[in-house]
Amino acid sequence: MLKKIAIVAAAAATMSFASWDLYPVLDNHKGETKTGTNFTKFGDLYSMSFYGASRYTILPSFELGAVIPYYMALSESHVNGLMSPIFMARYQFLPFMNTFLDVTIPTYDESSTHSAWSFLFGVQYSQKFGVVNFGSELGLQMETGGEYEITPPWVLNASLRAELDFGILVVPFVGVKGEMAIGAYTTKDGDESDSYTGDFVVFPEIGARIAINSKFGIEASVSTGFGDEIFIADETPLVADLHFNYKF
Repeated sequence: MLKKIAIVAAAAATMSFASWDLYPVLDNHKGETKTGTNFTKFGDLYSMSFYGASRYTILPSFELGAVIPYYMALSESHVNGLMSPIFMARYQFLPFMNTFLDVTIPTYDESSTHSAWSFLFGVQYSQKFGVVNFGSELGLQMETGGEYEITPPWVLNASLRAELDFGILVVPFVGVKGEMAIGAYTTKDGDESDSYTGDFVVFPEIGARIAINSKFGIEASVSTGFGDEIFIADETPLVADLHFNYKF
């Protein structure tokens, strides 16, 4: 059971779905759409996810967004189906700081890959230093028990990203996301596993985005993960992402 949960957690953690970016919200009444695919190798398990997403600033400094992902198995161990949609909100309360909330809504059925509510909230800080566009995030994730009625530990996460903007077509970037467990698995009857507090995983990432024009862009990245069993079992995931952006 633990390994099954860990595999699901790893897949969710390495997807490019939560937190659209780490930078200031869009200008008022401006929006963006994103469509892409995400390939994941997890031991001898292979999968792809296709997703569509959109965000829009409905009020000054207040942005709403949503992501709808679809999961497709490339190995016998996985099933196909709609993954849980994510709804996002960000508020920019200072020129260089945002607060955010991401809510994952379960869509469990026989073909789904996730059956729990998830809440991720926190703050973001961003600043430009010369050609380096720096973004960061600190958040806390809480998840319900889902189909198995086993509530996982809370997860403290921190993300960093640095884009090198030389004013040319291609903008390379590097990033890293770290997650640390707080607490234990708890059943609906109150039974607890051993504490996983302090267990962690790190996902380094490298990629580039290309601005085709002022509205269209492409972004590609690759990442992997290193850490404890609660997040990635005894495997080393490999994730490649490619998506297209359109600003309106």
